[in-house]
Amino acid sequence: MVVISMRQKVNLVSEDYYQEELDYQDQIFRTKNFNELEVKPSIQLDRERKVIIFSIPKSEEMKNVNGVFHLFRPSDSALDRKLDFDLQGGEALEIDFAELQGGRWLAKVTLHNGVKGFYIEKDISL
Repeated sequence: MVVISMRQKVNLVSEDYYQEELDYQDQIFRTKNFNELEVKPSIQLDRERKVIIFSIPKSEEMKNVNGVFHLFRPSDSALDRKLDFDLQGGEALEIDFAELQGGRWLAKVTLHNGVKGFYIEKDISL
């Protein structure tokens, strides 16, 4: 038995582990930057209009931001949706969810203001 297990290839580390670690560290920095914002962007659900609203506050740090709004479906990645955006402070992105399957979704938003990156995540139940 020991001989068999010693011959089996064990992949405890991915082939691109260094890049994955850098990406993970960037995500930590983006989350920290978001948490340090005085006025934060928000993700809200308007069930009556069947839209998800991602609002950018009017502030100097959020004067002009761009990024990706990722609707992540934990149970089926084939249903995931990604939307690129470019917004000014005080504007909002509205995402129609009428066609989306009900259940648990995760909104993952990565945004950048030209100087810093930010990251926000929110559980959404449709």
